[in-house]
Amino acid sequence: MEGAVTAEQYLRFWHPTTNRETGLEVSQVGQVVAAAEKALELYREAGVEDFPGLSLWRGKDIPEDSLNIGVSLDSWVLIHTNEDFWQTVTRSTDHPGGPLRRVIFDDSLEISARCFIDRDLAIEAIAHWLNGNGLLDAANFSEDLDSE
Repeated sequence: MEGAVTAEQYLRFWHPTTNRETGLEVSQVGQVVAAAEKALELYREAGVEDFPGLSLWRGKDIPEDSLNIGVSLDSWVLIHTNEDFWQTVTRSTDHPGGPLRRVIFDDSLEISARCFIDRDLAIEAIAHWLNGNGLLDAANFSEDLDSE
């Protein structure tokens, strides 16, 4: 899972109270995980109940074929944007649904709890995508972005 990719990817996330962007180049899934954990810690320290969102792009100015990542303690949501800007989202096969969870990217987005998958599976899906292998089938990406 820690394999390097051939090109640098660009990862960004936003501070929970100032909305200041933090951006960095990444080439390994471990760097993405470290940034996600840092963002989650910033949210906890700020006492913010929303979840941090990270955007992972193929390059600093290349929003197509990107992953947006919503991070909670034990589950993450992945939203993929393809070359035509069509989006798909992960779906848990064993989550009963529940309330919407608010994730803060550069703006807030409410996402069904059903879209959050196991953290380890999400990390595996990110590594798969980082290595140029597309979307991981086991992450159950769906075009159904709105249903709870």
